[in-house]
Amino acid sequence: MHRYLTRFGLLEGFIALVTALFLVLITLDYYHAEQSGAVQAQALLTQTERTVTGEVQQLTSATATLLDQLEEGYRKGSVDFRRPESVNNLAIPLLRRYGTLTAVKEGDPEGNGFLLLQTPTGWKNRLHDGTTPGIVTWITLAPDGSELSRKKEKEVYDPRTRPWYTLGSASGKISWSRPYLLCAPSALGITAVKRLGRGAGVVGVHLELKDLSAFLAKCSSQLSGARVVITDGGGNVLATSDSRLVARLARLSAPPTLRDNSFAVERLAVQALGAGGNAFRRLKTPEGVIYSSVKEVEVAPGQSFRIVLQVPRSIFTGSFLSQLAWKTAAYLVLLFSASLVYLWRFIFPLRRLVPLMKSCDFSMPHFFPETGRQDEVGLIYRHLNQMTATLVEGMVALTASEEHYRLLAENMQDVFWRTTPRYLFTYVSPSDERQRGYTATEVLGKPFWETLSPCSIEEFRSMEEKQRELVRRGERLQTVVLQAEQLTRKGSIWVEIVCTPIYNDNALAGFQGVTRDITSRRTAEEEVRRAHEYLNSVLNTIGDPVIVKDNDCRFALVNDAACRLFGRNREEILGKKDSDFVPLEQAEVFNAIDRHVLDSGESNRNEEVINGPDGSVLTILTRKTRYEDAAGNRFVVAVIRDITELREAQGKVMASARQAGMAEIAVNVLHNVGNVLNSVAVSAGQVIGMVQTSKAPGLSRAVALLNANAGDLPRFLTEEKRGRLLPDYLQKLADALKEEQAQVLDELDRLRKSVEHIEEVIATQQRYAGASGIVQPVQVRDLLEDALHINAEAIRRYFVTVEREVCDIGHIPLDKARLLLILVNLIKNAVYAMARGGDGTRRLELRVEVVGGAEESTLRIAVGDNGEGIPEENLTRIFNHGFTTKRKGHGFGLHGCALAAQEMGGTLNAASDGAGKGATFTLEIPLAA
Repeated sequence: MHRYLTRFGLLEGFIALVTALFLVLITLDYYHAEQSGAVQAQALLTQTERTVTGEVQQLTSATATLLDQLEEGYRKGSVDFRRPESVNNLAIPLLRRYGTLTAVKEGDPEGNGFLLLQTPTGWKNRLHDGTTPGIVTWITLAPDGSELSRKKEKEVYDPRTRPWYTLGSASGKISWSRPYLLCAPSALGITAVKRLGRGAGVVGVHLELKDLSAFLAKCSSQLSGARVVITDGGGNVLATSDSRLVARLARLSAPPTLRDNSFAVERLAVQALGAGGNAFRRLKTPEGVIYSSVKEVEVAPGQSFRIVLQVPRSIFTGSFLSQLAWKTAAYLVLLFSASLVYLWRFIFPLRRLVPLMKSCDFSMPHFFPETGRQDEVGLIYRHLNQMTATLVEGMVALTASEEHYRLLAENMQDVFWRTTPRYLFTYVSPSDERQRGYTATEVLGKPFWETLSPCSIEEFRSMEEKQRELVRRGERLQTVVLQAEQLTRKGSIWVEIVCTPIYNDNALAGFQGVTRDITSRRTAEEEVRRAHEYLNSVLNTIGDPVIVKDNDCRFALVNDAACRLFGRNREEILGKKDSDFVPLEQAEVFNAIDRHVLDSGESNRNEEVINGPDGSVLTILTRKTRYEDAAGNRFVVAVIRDITELREAQGKVMASARQAGMAEIAVNVLHNVGNVLNSVAVSAGQVIGMVQTSKAPGLSRAVALLNANAGDLPRFLTEEKRGRLLPDYLQKLADALKEEQAQVLDELDRLRKSVEHIEEVIATQQRYAGASGIVQPVQVRDLLEDALHINAEAIRRYFVTVEREVCDIGHIPLDKARLLLILVNLIKNAVYAMARGGDGTRRLELRVEVVGGAEESTLRIAVGDNGEGIPEENLTRIFNHGFTTKRKGHGFGLHGCALAAQEMGGTLNAASDGAGKGATFTLEIPLAA
């Protein structure tokens, strides 16, 4: 400096020095003002970024914890979103602990929905039943979670139409929805969603970025004139620190974008800087020169914010121009003294710093030796040493992290690997040698696809080509999961490959991933698939329709026969309910039976009438049972049999049997009447014979003799021989006529009784000649006597002894005609069975009793005999249509009796110890409570 002063002269040198220093100071002051504003703006950008990332990342752990607990509780059954209290007890404590977690929502594939919402006064639940669309139930809860009130409201809501449900159902991992639109800075929030299981619902947790909202409200006051705008990756404006735009954003129905004229400056900044412009850049805009910066912050996988900060240059230069005048004078006055101070305090110490830097020890944590100085040089020393210590600590932590990473990779069961963007191996964990038998030396540098079998190479190459196309279009790659067959030294195994891209400064640096052996799992899945195909083939081979319904009474499985019954294909049936195919009243009956089977576990056998796909009326017999799998899920398994033709045939057989039975009764009646008519004919012949041989003509002759001697009657009676014999004759004649009269009267009385017997038999037949199926009060004792009376002639003919054991049960409602038909046939068969064989005593036993309790009682009538008995091989055939052991039998009798018993809701059973040991037929008819 001395040389320069000497060269220009002392005065000229001093003026030049002062002028140069003045210009330098003015320039420095100008740029200092600009840089000071830039530093403040940079601090604002950094603080905004930290607020976004810090708050969201802080809440990510709490959100994941809550979602995992809800999933675990749902899997164990302790959490049921249809029972709000089970969710509230788990979620409310966590929501209360983290104030920014404001809601828990859930939806399932059936349209059911659940919402737990934090309010200023407490909590609220909203429940939505998928079976009643348009109606939701709001439950108001106290701060402690107890229920205060409940009401239903009309509200169109279906969780399956919400973006968060669509996002969550696509993956079993935690996913983050797009940010909610900002109607005001306090409304910014995101939702974490997760699927509860395959085929199950989706649960979500909503969190509000309250710290970010409060921070944006203070941005304008921290740096006057600066504006912060936050957008999503698509350019939609989510938040702004400009209070003038908040009211306008609140009125918009859709989010504004950077294409809006209000955000022209931000649009220009994004176009010029892109997503990674962290440093400030000077831009010319229609509004003037500004300094702008753009920063993209990823807050969750697949979820990022873009922070755009703009600062007008007028902030930096406005105050500088107004202060330039008085600073110029001050600079001129202080120029000389300031030059001396700077020479003494700055230039000279800096010159002394050179030898000190030459003497520093770079191998030690402290680069520069401690000097003990308190001036600028000492400050520089201390800051340099602090920076060095921080770097050393980072290097130590980095070394420890690398060691931990190495131990983890070398000891994990799955194979961890890294490749170049061309899928050339750069690292492979030692577990690859244990899994495939190849050392790392044999694998490194080789392409990934060489480890795959030929059948999997094509799929891998296709995936690789798709990734290259995405890279060419400038899109970021996502994690890919695929299954492939991988080669080993001993053959091959099936593996699951999880491949994740690695980016370095937005450039693809390679891939890393994990390979897991799934050979056992794939074998099990293949066995399950074959078992499923086998089950379907078996079900479809069955001619009867087979239907499986889930716990909501929806069709979960149908075979081909069921599809033909409904007249629809399988896709149109699965997931639907009975109400989609049959009238509502009939569907309610089916649902009631299904619910009873599901809840009680009792099997149900029911005969139903439905309309076939062609409009015909079908009679079906349905047997329903409950099936419960290992997970506790309940199903109704229904097997259906079309018995329309069977019922028609049974109707015809029943009509024939009824006609045959009534014919049997008519034959018995005619036979009994014929027997009585024989008695009538005998009695009539006796009366005719008595009349023909009557003594009445002798009386006529005696009267004629008296008339002939009427003029001299005393003499005739006393003197003539015939006259004297006449009184004795008349006495004997009177006795004979009296005896004859008694005989005639006796025969006439027999004749009258025979006629009355005929009338009684005919009256009995007429009482049961009406139509069957009419239930009326019946005295079983009287009905049994009528049946015996109809068979009275056979009973007398074969000298059968009837033993009765009839309890007094009064009048009970029964089908009188059908019951008489059964009793007449059973008594007739028993009489003729005793006539054809047995021990010879011919004893007919009749027992009538009521068994069971008061609510479920049964009328039991037993007809037993000691006749020829029933061979064991015939016990199961005697009720078949057309089966008979009689030479002139038609095989309708017992078959018709069995059908008549079935039509009354009862049963008819036969028992016998064998041939020659008699038989007992038991009729049981349930009585109405």
